[in-house]
Amino acid sequence: MFDSYVQEAMRRGRCLPERRIRLEAQDGLTLFAGVFETQARAAADRVVILLHGAGANMNVGYLDLARDIHTHSGAVVLVPDVRGHGMSQGPRGYAPDRACVWDDLDLWIARAGALWPDADITLLGHSAGAAQILNRVTEHGAPLAKSVQRFIALAPYFASTARLRAQSGRDLDEFNLPQFSVRRGVVERSDDCPEPRVVNFNFPPEAARWCNLVPGYTAEMSAALSPRDIDRQLAALPLPTVVLAAKGDELFPVEGLRRLVLESGNALIRFDTVPHAHLTCLFHAGPRIAEALTALEDAA
Repeated sequence: MFDSYVQEAMRRGRCLPERRIRLEAQDGLTLFAGVFETQARAAADRVVILLHGAGANMNVGYLDLARDIHTHSGAVVLVPDVRGHGMSQGPRGYAPDRACVWDDLDLWIARAGALWPDADITLLGHSAGAAQILNRVTEHGAPLAKSVQRFIALAPYFASTARLRAQSGRDLDEFNLPQFSVRRGVVERSDDCPEPRVVNFNFPPEAARWCNLVPGYTAEMSAALSPRDIDRQLAALPLPTVVLAAKGDELFPVEGLRRLVLESGNALIRFDTVPHAHLTCLFHAGPRIAEALTALEDAA
């Protein structure tokens, strides 16, 4: 899984944003985001806020995806690093409570509204980034900004791999287990984190170094980026949404995700697919996301 991603990333070279912006979180941490935008900044009428997956940061394929979305749709694309990830300050993999991570997203939404006041906002999340958005929309008590109009979930972490494989109706032996795995309940302590990490990622060491990956999460950070009650949350989701499953996803089987969406009974959610695998879809999904964005706008 990581071999093909790293090979593609190295072939493409490092993608740089047109500019970086920063903001101060409620607890004083400085958070960073990369931006791809139109020349006439004040005239922008569509903004996409793209949230990265677990352990990642904007440089792990997400700036490539943001550039492609911008190229194909003309939308401004804002790519934040979650606190404690990439350039954003904070102990790696730590959050004092789950709500502060969702509050950080609200701050980015507010900043986007200030920079591009005439724009509608689409929230786009990959993997655990999609779960973070779902949690913010359905679990946080604070009202969502009216400028947020739609949600796109790319290869989303909406349920455990085991559940989705079971829902796919196929034997587990038919699936190729990825190199990447998650160890839950194994407590690991580190000098760079004030609390023990209870969810630990088995990233290949060379990928972890090359991509500056976070090794694991404390309980509250994990809760911020993990679905709490996916059936209830999908049924309650109030935003027009497109779920884009990766056809070759090693972690979240497309058949299981499709059934999960259908069984929610939520008419606001559409299901579709993109080619490639869980990570490599980042390099190829830009045109499909631009199409999904247009379809959601046309249906409004």
